[in-house]
Amino acid sequence: MTETDAKPTAITATNGHHRLRQPLDLFEEMQQEFAQFWERSFPHLFAHRYHLPEHETWMPTLDAFESNGDFVIRAEIPGVDKDAIKVTVENGELVIAGERKSESEVKEEHYYRMERTFGSFYRRLPLPEGVTDEDVHAEYKDGILQIHMPKPRTSAAPAKQIPVK
Repeated sequence: MTETDAKPTAITATNGHHRLRQPLDLFEEMQQEFAQFWERSFPHLFAHRYHLPEHETWMPTLDAFESNGDFVIRAEIPGVDKDAIKVTVENGELVIAGERKSESEVKEEHYYRMERTFGSFYRRLPLPEGVTDEDVHAEYKDGILQIHMPKPRTSAAPAKQIPVK
């Protein structure tokens, strides 16, 4: 038996016409309904499907690593002016926020093009335990924001023998 020989499992009426349904039709419809539900409920997660303007979906990428006894956060923020970046420590969390704006214009004899991109960004990360706002240092160069925090020194308590009773 081939797929085309499969027996229909239901007959549905659509606009006054009857249509035979294949066994997997209901499953496919259910998948489509779920996909539409998630996309309506959380549109920012599916923005890439709709080709929204860049300012509505942009978020800088972050790398987090250890280097020379420091925790380092590296954020790629190309084209953003240093004065438009705000790094703060709030309630034990590191906050990176800012706004980017750029404009390009091309004028030629029979051609004119003006493009603008803009949008704010916001990232929030928990600070490692023991790091305070005085410990955090940031620098921005060539579109890369680097934030350094010294790794807290933990002194191991001397071993204490516990008597067994």
